[in-house]
This record gives sequence, structure tokens and C-alpha cells, in this order.
Amino acid sequence: MNEMQPVGRPAKPTGVSIWTCLTVALVLAGVGLGALGYGLYHANSDKIRLAGELAKQQNENQRRELDAQKATANDKLTLARNQQEHLLAQVTAATNSLVLLLDGSAALRSAASALRTNEAGRAVALHPDLVALARRCFESSLPEVPPEPDLITRLEAVRRIEQQVLAARGTAYEPAAAFGVTVQNATTWAEQGLLKLGQARDALSGLVQESKIKFTRATLTADSPTLVAAIARQNEALADGQLRQAEQTVSVARTNAVLTRAEADATAERTRAEADAQKVRVEADRYAEESRRKLAEEQAAKDQEWQRREANLKLLAATNRFAVQTKADEARNVELRKKAAEPAVLAALAPFITPGYVQVKSMGTELKPLSYSALDGTGALTPDVRGLTRLLTIAWTSVDKVRPRWKINPTLFTRHPAEMEKVKEAQSLLIELGPVLVELGKLQP
Repeated sequence: MNEMQPVGRPAKPTGVSIWTCLTVALVLAGVGLGALGYGLYHANSDKIRLAGELAKQQNENQRRELDAQKATANDKLTLARNQQEHLLAQVTAATNSLVLLLDGSAALRSAASALRTNEAGRAVALHPDLVALARRCFESSLPEVPPEPDLITRLEAVRRIEQQVLAARGTAYEPAAAFGVTVQNATTWAEQGLLKLGQARDALSGLVQESKIKFTRATLTADSPTLVAAIARQNEALADGQLRQAEQTVSVARTNAVLTRAEADATAERTRAEADAQKVRVEADRYAEESRRKLAEEQAAKDQEWQRREANLKLLAATNRFAVQTKADEARNVELRKKAAEPAVLAALAPFITPGYVQVKSMGTELKPLSYSALDGTGALTPDVRGLTRLLTIAWTSVDKVRPRWKINPTLFTRHPAEMEKVKEAQSLLIELGPVLVELGKLQP
């Protein structure tokens, strides 16, 4: 018989509820998704790690290759710098020798020219044997000293090489082998010239020293002949001696001819002998006169040659001074061009060199920098307060909408040292570099 259930109470379920099943299913699904996500994450992490290691290895290989290239470039740069410094040292040695020879030769020629007419030369002229030595010194030793044009040509060639090397100094530029040969040849040539210079200088100073040692009863007075006059007189004496010797030879020949013909036929041949003798006399007189004329022409030619040499030396000295000044001006222009191209200078002068429509006293339709002559004409380049104020006004005015403007009050800038120095610096640069800036097109004429 079935037991009776209490009335009003539901029956207690005996199986697993659907919510429990759903909960278990969701938990299992979450665990599965988590395991799947972990697996994917772990796989991606290994892949990323492998990619990082590969990239690191590639970077290391590239770094080693760059280090090797850098080491090779450094070795090449060191070699080039060593070659440059070695050549510059050779250039310095050659330049010193050439300048020493140039100065020494100029001093020697000046001393030789002075000795011709000064008191020391008059003292030498008192001794005939010293006059002969002086003549040989002037005609042989001095001409062997290298002339100034050759010296200047060699010096300029060496300095040209120096400037080319200095322009590339510190880079990988390797000087050509021909440069070293040229510099070495110049050094050798200068050393040989210095040797000849020393010999000529010793000969010249020896003349003066010997004139102080040798004894003579002649007295040095204001009327004593100069050395050049004594040399000319000695040349004339030598020419006269040669002429006398020629006349004596002709006279002996004339006498022998007369005697021979007289002895051969004292009577019948007298007329012919006299005619022959007369012919010989005429021929002798002609020869003597021709000899005198030739000697006089040779002496005149020597005098003209000495005068020509003196004039050439003076002309060369003036030409060399002009060439040196020209080279100095060219070198200064090069430095000024370099300075005019410096960024700091261009920035300081930007209100004046920047192209614009507004000019100093007019308005144009084309973009152009300011005019240097216009700036100067308005007094903006006068180094006083008024000139500085004028220059500042040009760089400050708001009428110009194109060029950079200075934010400095023209009426108050003198109270601020920094502003005052800025305007002074710009004016100084314009005064110094104005012509160069015009040449470079940074300013209008």
C-alpha cells in the first residue's frame, strides 16, 4: 500500500538539474579556451623570441662590417695625413731656403751696387790688385747668384703646392708624388744657390777686409776714384796694353819688311819698297785704329751692360714688391670671401643682404639685396652714433615686409650695451666685407 505524501509539499527531485549541467559546461568551455589561448600565446612567444635573436645577430654582423670599414677608412686617413704632414715639412724647408736665398741675393746685390761708389769701394780702389779681384767678382761671381725672377718662380711653385695641400689637410687626400719631386728639386736648387751666394758674399767682404789690411802710400780723400771708375780705368789700361802690343808687332813687321826689301835691292827696288812700306804703315794704322775702335766699343758695351743690369735690378725690385703686394691682396681677398660666406656673418647681415623690394631710398619691383653704395651714401657706414642709428633704422623699419627685422628701438639702443654691440658688429662687417659682398652678389653695387 502506497505511503501517503503530505498534502501541500512538492515532491523532492531525484536527478541533476539543467542549471548544474549548464554551469559545468560553461566551466569546461572556459578551461578549454584558456588552454587554447595559453598554447597560442606560448607559440607566438617562441616565434617572437626567435625573430628577435635573428635580428640581433643581423645587427651584430652589420656592426662588425661597419667597424671593419671604419678601421680601413681610418688607416687610409692616417696614411694620407702622414703624407700631407711630410710634404708640408718639406715645403717649409724649401720655402725657408728660397726666402733666405732671396733676401741674401737682394742684400748682396745692394751691397755690391753700393760698393761701386761708396767710401769702402774707394778704399778698395786704392789697390790695383784688389781692383782686379773686384772686376772678376762683378763679372763672374755675382752673375752666378740666381736672379730674383727665378727665385720668385720657384718660391711661388712651392707655395702653390703648399696651399693645395693645406686646402685638403686632414682629409683622405694623398698628395701626388710629383709634388714631392718639385719641392725636393727646389730645395736642392736653393742650397746650391746659397753656396754660390756665400762664395760671392765672401769674395765681396774679402775685398773690403783686404783693403783695411793692405798698405799703400795713397791717401783716401773725397777726390779718390770710386771702385767702378777704377775698374773702368783698369779695363782701359788693359785695352791700351793690348793696343801697344799690336802696334809693336806691326812696327817690327814693318821694319823687317823694309830691311828685307832694302837688302834685296837697295836701288832698283827702293821705290817699290817705299810703296810697300807705306802700304804696311797704312795697314798698321788702320789695324791700330780698328783695334782702338773695337776696344772702345767693347768698353761702351760693358758700361751699357752694367747700366742695363742696374736698371733691370731696380725694375725687378719694384716688380717684385708689386707682385708681393698683389699676392698679399689676393690672399686677403680670399680670406675676406671665406669670412663673407660664414653662417654667423650672413646671419648678422641678414637685414641687408636678404633680397627684398624696399631699397635704402626707393621701392622696387624685383627682389634684390640692399645697395652698398646707397648704405654708404646715407652715412649708415660712418662709425659714429649717427651712422649706427641710420643703419639700425634701415634694419628696423616696418616698411620692409620681406627681410628679417631687428627688434631694437633706434632711439633707445644706446642705453643697452648688447644692442649697441650688435649694431656695431654689423656696421663693422659691412665696412670690412662690403666690396667682397658686392663681388659675391650679396649686396648691390
